[in-house]
Amino acid sequence: MKKLTAIICAAAMLFCMNSPLFAAEAAAPHTTAGSVRASYNRETTYGSLRIGIGTLTACVLGTTENITDLVVPDEVEGYPVTTIAEYAFSSATSLRTADLGNITKVEDYAFESCLYLTTVSANALTITGSHSFYLCQSLTEVSFPELMYVGDSCFCGCESLASCVLNTEDELHIGDHAFADCPNLENLEIPNVVSVNGSAFAGDSLLTSIIISDGNSHYYADGAMILDADMSILIAYPSATGDVVLSAGLTEIAPYAICGCTGIKSIKGSFIYSIGEHAFEKCESLESVDFQSVEEIGDFSFLNCEKLIDVNIPAADIIGYKAFSATGIECMEVYATDIGGLAFSECPRLQRVVTDYIDYMEGGIFSNCPMLREVYFWQDAPYIYDSVFENCADNLTFYYYAYASGWSTPEWEGYPAYPFDYVPAFEPDTPTPTATPTPTATPTPTPTATPTPTATPTPTPTATPVPTYTVTFVDGLTEEVIDTQTVEYGADVTFPEAPEHEGYEFIGWDDLGCCIMEDRTITAHYEILSEPTPTPTPTETPTPTPTEIPTPTPTETPIPTPTQEPTPTPTQEPTPTPTETPTPTPTETPTPTPTETPTPTPTQEPTPTGEPSPTVMPTETPTVEPTGEPTGPVLVLIGDLTGDEKVNTADAVVVLKYSAEMITLSWYQLTAGDTNFDGKVNTADAVRILKFSAGMIMEF
Repeated sequence: MKKLTAIICAAAMLFCMNSPLFAAEAAAPHTTAGSVRASYNRETTYGSLRIGIGTLTACVLGTTENITDLVVPDEVEGYPVTTIAEYAFSSATSLRTADLGNITKVEDYAFESCLYLTTVSANALTITGSHSFYLCQSLTEVSFPELMYVGDSCFCGCESLASCVLNTEDELHIGDHAFADCPNLENLEIPNVVSVNGSAFAGDSLLTSIIISDGNSHYYADGAMILDADMSILIAYPSATGDVVLSAGLTEIAPYAICGCTGIKSIKGSFIYSIGEHAFEKCESLESVDFQSVEEIGDFSFLNCEKLIDVNIPAADIIGYKAFSATGIECMEVYATDIGGLAFSECPRLQRVVTDYIDYMEGGIFSNCPMLREVYFWQDAPYIYDSVFENCADNLTFYYYAYASGWSTPEWEGYPAYPFDYVPAFEPDTPTPTATPTPTATPTPTPTATPTPTATPTPTPTATPVPTYTVTFVDGLTEEVIDTQTVEYGADVTFPEAPEHEGYEFIGWDDLGCCIMEDRTITAHYEILSEPTPTPTPTETPTPTPTEIPTPTPTETPIPTPTQEPTPTPTQEPTPTPTETPTPTPTETPTPTPTETPTPTPTQEPTPTGEPSPTVMPTETPTVEPTGEPTGPVLVLIGDLTGDEKVNTADAVVVLKYSAEMITLSWYQLTAGDTNFDGKVNTADAVRILKFSAGMIMEF
């Protein structure tokens, strides 16, 4: 049971890890609308490659065995090989190099998480789909001289990528986050780029040279800076360093423009009116920003800028969701009329807020700021929701302008409240005393009227430390704790060395370990070196007996054994239907007589002489030969291993149990469980079932 639990957890984390590092908001024009798998007529092999033959062309579907060097043939059986199908080599940890030959299209996730793939080349490649080479952490060189469309997150997370040759003659489209988190990429030549945004290079702090043609009518490049053609919008500046002063002609900072930049310390733009979402997110060295004219600040603009203390935005009228969350701000003047939820939440050093003009405060704007002790209002009393100041300092006190209306003293809405005529100078780390003088004695309380330090000692910064969290590293095979680390809020972990296990290969951790904001468990993921993976072929399929199948609980749908399932003839192999899962109807499926088909109950296995429920085996009634293989036509609902005509997490659990060698599968289940059509049923199929169940993919 512990082994199964570990596998389920690992699959769930892998499912989460496969989600995009940055969520793309709009589909690029070149994203794959449907898999090429649906268009081929038959499947054959070429060496160790599985090839789909279509009407005019062929595609690579995957491999029949682990390979280290991929060489794609120009043609198979006279059909030109033009496409690498989606997920064809996903998580292929044995793959080291790939020569794609005359391939023109690589579909979504084709080489995703090939952790040891180092070089890729292609002579005629023009399109790469979404996440095609996502998290290929060892990939150092890419040569695609004909490439015209780079898919969303195509090379995202390729942390070793240093050289990338793209099309320099034709128009080039670069998708969202295409090269994000490639910290070793130093230069890129994209002379004829026609569509790109800052997210494409987020986190590329060494990208110091971007070449764009002088005749480009869409963009202009100045060193590592990309501007629009009018030079009024900063599109991307991933390698900004030191103190940056923007020119007077710039009026807008686009989304993700400087996101993840590690070298920038301060930035000033006197004529900037708008800052896009995520523009400065996780700029870990940024300390000061000065935008005197900015009016609108987008969502997540300065999220996780931990050293950001000095913020000057006096004209900002709109501040987006989590715009300054998890920053190092100590004192903040906010004069916006529209402040998004959690805008200043999780700021561990924030002690004072001065505000005006806002009528409603909601959405936990200042929640979880443990040192926030005083808020000054230059306005009439606003409406404040309970969560706005949740988990702030125990001595939090409101001060309101003496001539404002709607306030009361010594208490307002459950908080201590007193009038003021002016805001005193800010003194960091000097909290307001717990016992505030009464209004008759001191109508306008100021810090000079506080009790002496002997009555209320001044706490040192260590009195309210930065929050820390515990990160536990676990062996995915033995469930033993490898290491435990204490990490500060928003920091990254340091990965320990993973244990070695005989017969297994370590293929990575199931979490990126970045931006820790809660206690977390990270698991080491392993792959069996020589996994005895049964394939749905008549000669290799084991025929389990009923005694080998664990008895299901009353709440689970019993899994029919091969001797109890109708199976088709060897002369007509069932064809998996990746795009559709036909549901049998009474007109298509002969209904067996009651005497021949007893209905199994949840507490007992179906009788060997009866047929399975129509929801388990659609179509005609086949017969069972002594070999236990199907001898008649069968329609298989891909992904449905439990026979309930649904594809959900229960089916993923069956696959995981099979991968852990806890159960055996029937011929039907082996066929239904092979969701990526690689001839194997393993954790990769479980992940695809989970993605399908979550709505992340619409078809197999």
